[in-house]
Amino acid sequence: MYFYVENEPKKVAALFMIFGILPQSVSFAAEKLDQYNLDEIVVTASQEKIKQELNTPATTEIFTAEDIKNYNGSNVQEVLEYAAGAIAAQPTGVGSTFGMRGLTGASRNPTILVDGVPLNMQGFGNLDAIPVNAVERIEIIRGTGAVLYGTDTLTGVINIVTKQTPQISASAGYGSRGKRLATLNVSEDKFAMAYTHDRIAERNWYTAKKTSKGMWMEKHSAMLKYKPNDNLSMRYMLTDNQNDYDKFTALKKTGSNETNIVFHDLNVAYNNKGLDVTVFGQKRKYKNDAYNAAYELMPKSSLRRTSWNYGVDAKYNFDIGKFNITAGAEVALEADSHGNVKGTSFDLDMIKRHRKAVYIQAVDNMTDKTTLSFGGREVMYDDMKNEFLPSLQLLHKLNNKDTVFLNVNKSFRMPTIGDQYSDSDSMIFNDNLGPETGWNYEIGWKKLLSPREFLKVSLYHLDISNRIFTQKIDDEHSMVVNANKFKNTGLEVSYEGVLSDHWSFKTSVAYSDPKQIDKPGADFRNCDDKLLINSVLGYKNGKLATNLLHQYAAMRYLSYAPYSGNGIKQYLSFNATYQFDKENSVKFAVNNILNRTEEMAASRGCLLPYRDWFITYERTF
Repeated sequence: MYFYVENEPKKVAALFMIFGILPQSVSFAAEKLDQYNLDEIVVTASQEKIKQELNTPATTEIFTAEDIKNYNGSNVQEVLEYAAGAIAAQPTGVGSTFGMRGLTGASRNPTILVDGVPLNMQGFGNLDAIPVNAVERIEIIRGTGAVLYGTDTLTGVINIVTKQTPQISASAGYGSRGKRLATLNVSEDKFAMAYTHDRIAERNWYTAKKTSKGMWMEKHSAMLKYKPNDNLSMRYMLTDNQNDYDKFTALKKTGSNETNIVFHDLNVAYNNKGLDVTVFGQKRKYKNDAYNAAYELMPKSSLRRTSWNYGVDAKYNFDIGKFNITAGAEVALEADSHGNVKGTSFDLDMIKRHRKAVYIQAVDNMTDKTTLSFGGREVMYDDMKNEFLPSLQLLHKLNNKDTVFLNVNKSFRMPTIGDQYSDSDSMIFNDNLGPETGWNYEIGWKKLLSPREFLKVSLYHLDISNRIFTQKIDDEHSMVVNANKFKNTGLEVSYEGVLSDHWSFKTSVAYSDPKQIDKPGADFRNCDDKLLINSVLGYKNGKLATNLLHQYAAMRYLSYAPYSGNGIKQYLSFNATYQFDKENSVKFAVNNILNRTEEMAASRGCLLPYRDWFITYERTF
């Protein structure tokens, strides 16, 4: 899509049509980045951002600090809902979900990195644990990353870069439905700290059949960083999330659940003369107490689960002739304890497994216009099947404004320990659950239309064997199983540009055809959303900045109604920020202006949050 407007209000007004209510009957037949060493990327301005994207042999998307301000989110999860082709759902009793390119659900996250260090563990991306006040930028590279960053990368890598520049800021907010927000961010040359307190008293239904409704949610998030010198850095993250919801039968309350999720992340990184060593550790503690209508604890429905992931990753970057080489190894331990209430105690089973990997990647600047990157990763899980993951990327610069690329790679994902062995009154364990493997094929074109406009087009195909997904057994029970086959061919088109001195516009259109075969001998069936459109229209004039945000999804094949395909999602939001001076600003935001109630994600029955408003005051010192 191409728009160019120069002081022509009538043409700008036409953009609002894109945010209108689409008809219900709509139907649609070089740099270090070349090695995906994302922790070394530095984006200082929009022109540098465009240069970075042009020089990457994959579909990329970057949210700068300025971009992040345009959204209504208090955490990274809420900002990434507007990424191209993203399918996201806000936290329910088990946590938030995020997926891309037709792979959705709690265990379908792409690899999540914070300052280049993986954050995923046991199927959870933990994106809602990262407050936006601690974030400098967010970088997304789709369809690749397995060689350097391990499994869970079939749809790509998301790197959250935290703030480095000295700054002190604080904010406080108040809104409808009991919404409250308070943040504090302190960053200096060697030390940084960020804290967020976020709460809301009432949300919406978790299920389309209105059997569960989100009520109180309160979250404390904190991040500490310390960098004593240029070679050594340390980071600790903590999130404590209290999440309550009520259960209903025929709209009559029959019980409630009180859920608490506490997440710890600690890592120490050392870098010197091409050598990078990272020691990491994560712990996620899940507690769910279920009560009947008389507020009596129901043991069989109450759960405890604690997950660990810790280890070390070391890599070395060096040159051999014209090749730049990155070689490394990883050793890690995954552990999970889980169980139901037994009388007054909990029966917790501890299961452990070891993960090991070796990898190598080479970059060859064949000419001043063509760069070839290739490599592989060997993944080993105890006595389970080993898997080799090859990767190939080719980038060719047509000129200084146009690049084309080819991307072919393989990915591999083990089922989580919880998927295999967790047992409850609603989930049946499946110890025969196997790993999934898949190939990603992608070609793309990126073009700088003008100094202020950028266009990206990509065509991809995913081919996955033994896809891991949750299957409904009956009205009361589900099981995580392997699908026989999954495939998805899709087209993504993204445009962003500064249209005039006051107007800016960003939009992405993602159309795909995700299908899977549940059992050998069965036919392919549609699954998840086929059409996704995300747009942001911005206006700035002096001290005032406003944004109109729109999410649209159509031809949705819901997990509980796989042969549907007729639903849509319309999510329209707005915000306005007034900057009194360099230190003081006020932001007013309204979410879900139309008060729509569709499902947030086709993979989950969770409905869109009710319409709400929110006002925030921020002070920078």
